[in-house]
Amino acid sequence: MFSRRYQIMTEQWIEARRRERRRRLRIAGYVALALLVVAAAVVAYFQFRPDPPPPNNYVSTIDVTGQDRPYHVHLPPSYDNRTPLPVVMVFHGYGQTPEGIREMTGFDDAADAHDFIVVYPAGFLRVWEVENINLHQADDLEFIEALIERLDEELAIDRSRIYATGFSNGAMFTQRLACMMPGHFAAFAGVGGALPRTLAAGECEPDEPAPMLLVNGTRDPSTRYEGTFDWLESVPDTVDFWVQANGCDAEAAVDDLPDRGDGDSTSVTRLSYGGCEGGADVVLYRIEDGGHQWPGGGMLLERRYGRMTTDLPATEMIWAFFAEHARAE
Repeated sequence: MFSRRYQIMTEQWIEARRRERRRRLRIAGYVALALLVVAAAVVAYFQFRPDPPPPNNYVSTIDVTGQDRPYHVHLPPSYDNRTPLPVVMVFHGYGQTPEGIREMTGFDDAADAHDFIVVYPAGFLRVWEVENINLHQADDLEFIEALIERLDEELAIDRSRIYATGFSNGAMFTQRLACMMPGHFAAFAGVGGALPRTLAAGECEPDEPAPMLLVNGTRDPSTRYEGTFDWLESVPDTVDFWVQANGCDAEAAVDDLPDRGDGDSTSVTRLSYGGCEGGADVVLYRIEDGGHQWPGGGMLLERRYGRMTTDLPATEMIWAFFAEHARAE
């Protein structure tokens, strides 16, 4: 019923089988080699590919002497994790938060328009140590130094273009950074802040010039223009301090900013001191009848903090000042 076919194992048949076996082994070898090449390429891709950029906004912390210090970061749409971008650190006022100073200043919008990174560090208990006395057992200078190193590790930043600015207590802390850490920043700017007397009396001895821009109202109820006898220098004396520290010309170029004609009763005068060492110029925007406000930003309660000028967009003006300064490599 069934028939079977038998193969006679001749020498020719055996040789043909051997050739077929060798052919199959070669094909298997080629396949294995191709798989190894593909696997190596996949490993190399995941090992050497650029890390994906972090989210556009994120919050992180860094341990400093046993304390977790938070900081908020905003990246502009142009950030690609490869091209180093400038960094602007924005320091909040007393009792404020990173979210509060972010909303007040509008630095996120400026960063998107001009391609820089904004960092909003958080002061311990919502306050910055503006003098060289550690009242809160929180070393803010160590925090900022560690934060710069962290940013350099996790982002593509331009170390020659790191800037510091702040409002009120944050403006005073910005000046302390200019005193103690001028080599870490390319320029500084403060709104509504003056130099603490203990720093001016000898504790502030920057080892290099620090470009400084200040914005102050003559009727600021918090940072009084004429100074606070037992704590803060007057604004003119603060300016003189930085003019001398930077080796600038004693006489300022004086310009009155144009009135925008919107009924605002304040006026703005720009005093610019040139001839400074290393181009570390000093600029004061003096706001006649101006209060404790961030010009052009979110307004604090007028009956408590005074008037805000509409003649000065502080955030854009501060970035324009920063953009003129970079540290030598």
